[in-house]
Amino acid sequence: MHFVPVGAGPRAAGPPTPSRSGWGLQSLPHTRGGAQPRGQWIRRAPLDVVAAIGDPHGGKSSSPGSSSLGSLRSALRSKDTGKGSNLGILSLTNFLKTSLDITREPEVRRVIDIVTNKNSLFASKGGSCRQAGNPHARMVTVDEAEKVVKCLEEFGFTAAELRQLMLASPQVLCYSVPRIEDLLTFLERDAGLSAEDVRQTLLARPTIMGLPRGQLEQIVGFLLENGSNREDVKSMLQRSL
Repeated sequence: MHFVPVGAGPRAAGPPTPSRSGWGLQSLPHTRGGAQPRGQWIRRAPLDVVAAIGDPHGGKSSSPGSSSLGSLRSALRSKDTGKGSNLGILSLTNFLKTSLDITREPEVRRVIDIVTNKNSLFASKGGSCRQAGNPHARMVTVDEAEKVVKCLEEFGFTAAELRQLMLASPQVLCYSVPRIEDLLTFLERDAGLSAEDVRQTLLARPTIMGLPRGQLEQIVGFLLENGSNREDVKSMLQRSL
């Protein structure tokens, strides 16, 4: 990152030259009422971002995917440039809208915050900042999110059920596929629930997916050892966790 001194020579014609090393800053001369020129600092994007979105000063991109590039260009122009310039966030946002039909902006922002922010207040019980957020939070890639969705689809979750599940517990997108498969297998094989029962149980209590395997085994084992049948186990899981 470097700076152009205030009032250092006449204003150059055309847009500023982007920096390769990341976000740079440039001073643009500004005069008012004959006063001495003053500097006004603005952001400028790295070359790779400019190349991806075309002319950052309003020109249209001729490359494929102009709609997505238009969204990126708008984000870079927005006041919230710190988040708007994050390509990972934009990609995940697009995935939520196109693959899970989560399109309302408040819902999108909530899901993104819970998935990527370990201290998200959205993930706290009752909205209390004293409660833990999402300990599994990280920058989930679209490839990872697609694998999670595919795993659940193969188990029988419908598009509507997936949308319901992700809105109720966005943390699911942070879990690995082996973890999810292990949970589904345990509930179906060891707890004796049918695939339909498993889906309905997880939709009713999506927090079950966040429990460690050992803790879930203890709960189910206690119920079975005390004479509970499949319906009792399902009912307890749906009402108690």
